[in-house]
Amino acid sequence: MKDEITGWKKRLDALQHENVHLKNQLSEVLKDDISSVVLETAEYFQNIFIREDETVKKLKEELNQMLGLLSSAKESEISKFAAIRGKLKDKIESNQQHFQELKLKFQEYLRTAQ
Repeated sequence: MKDEITGWKKRLDALQHENVHLKNQLSEVLKDDISSVVLETAEYFQNIFIREDETVKKLKEELNQMLGLLSSAKESEISKFAAIRGKLKDKIESNQQHFQELKLKFQEYLRTAQ
């Protein structure tokens, strides 16, 4: 289970790096055009990117808590973590799906903004 959690943390790290890249792309758009329409859309995406950062941070905190609990748990107690593990897995997968949808929307916006 610890290896799985470590894998999830790596996936979240990659997602976080991608989010930084998207924010950098957004700032490049704003260098070229700061019309009110562009600013409104940029603000929309910026807010979503910030929320994504917050979500990833919370998920990482939950994973770290889970690792802490696992490291102090006895072998016989580990099966009790199955429900928590399932919820975390669902949250992470849902977050990744949401992020992919966000990324596609943003890429579409970039195509139309150019």
